[in-house]
Amino acid sequence: SETGWDNQEEGGGWEDERADGVGSGWEPIKTVVLKRAGWFCLLVNFVTGFEITALETAITPLTSEQYGWGTQNNSFMFAGITAIALVAIVSTIVLDKQSWCSPRLIIALAQTSLGGAFVIALALCGGPKVPVYGLLLFGGFLVYGVVLQGPPAMGVYSTMIGHYDKGVFMGYSQIVLGIARIFGPLFAGLTLEFHTHWLLFGILCLVYMATPVSFPFVWNKIKKHDDDEFYYSGMEDPSADDRDIAVKD
Repeated sequence: SETGWDNQEEGGGWEDERADGVGSGWEPIKTVVLKRAGWFCLLVNFVTGFEITALETAITPLTSEQYGWGTQNNSFMFAGITAIALVAIVSTIVLDKQSWCSPRLIIALAQTSLGGAFVIALALCGGPKVPVYGLLLFGGFLVYGVVLQGPPAMGVYSTMIGHYDKGVFMGYSQIVLGIARIFGPLFAGLTLEFHTHWLLFGILCLVYMATPVSFPFVWNKIKKHDDDEFYYSGMEDPSADDRDIAVKD
């Protein structure tokens, strides 16, 4: 393929060379999703949608059946959930501005919070009776974790796309999230019919476990990439002159 220097001589400009990066067929998907580990970010997106919609579906029937809560009590509970979500959003913003922090560390913190949620759930909430404090602790750690992990994962994913069609690949993330929002309430609704709640929390835990199990294998790839990083990675021998031209343009 032509280098940026060749394009400059022919008057094509860097924009034409970047446009060639759109690719065709399965090449963009293989590059972004497989080679650059975009699948992990999509997996985080799926887990986020699945867990939060399953919780939304299950929590009101649980509180009504277990504690006799009505609309007002449930409203207070959802207000608390909203407050925890806001704390997670603020945490993401603050951590992202710290020089020592990175997106993968934020995701790791979120995974730790989710892990704590499921330790609580499996220890306290699996039987026929779910204690109030157990449910509230589980919900708090779960909401904090799922809200915290979404923005850094999608931020990294957007930089993995490089010069491919961002609209298409962000559309894939929305498709994954939409599928999660279908299956989350479906599984939560089905498991509520059982006498105990082991199946409900067990399925939620299994879906969550997909991310910490796979995270170590892609740890080094979960980082924000510079705009020209992937472009230069496709050049056989980019010279200093090539990079200078890119900066000037």
